[in-house]
Amino acid sequence: MLMFVLVLSCIFAVTWLWLRSKASPPSRTSSNLTTPQSTVHISSRVQTSRKARAARHRPVSRLARTHISLINEAIASKKNVSFRYKKKDGSITERTVTPRKVRRLSTSEMRSIKGFDAPIYGEGPLCMFGHCHLRNAARTFSLERIQNLRLE
Repeated sequence: MLMFVLVLSCIFAVTWLWLRSKASPPSRTSSNLTTPQSTVHISSRVQTSRKARAARHRPVSRLARTHISLINEAIASKKNVSFRYKKKDGSITERTVTPRKVRRLSTSEMRSIKGFDAPIYGEGPLCMFGHCHLRNAARTFSLERIQNLRLE
């Protein structure tokens, strides 16, 4: 008798999951997208994909482009760069760095920084990887927080 109940419960669970996967998503008409209160009706899957799309196609600012060109010039000529760096807490430090490369942080690197439970939508910000002479260690610097970048 117990085996019969277990088999029936398994069949019920499989059927319920199959029917749930066949359910149609909520309609996305203009009437339920106009007000902030009605955006609750959009599924979280749709909101996540919009955030992920926005993060993947994040444009590079003009300031970041000038930073990238200066950093690439420093890498090619094997020179150091100096700049003011604004930390997360708001304090500003003067740094001298020997740059190694510039690229976006990957999602796994973002998880190691933010924590494995933090929501991450696409790749991270553009960063410069290099040797910091102030800390005498390899460091990563977000280009968004670099100010007054100059070659030495």
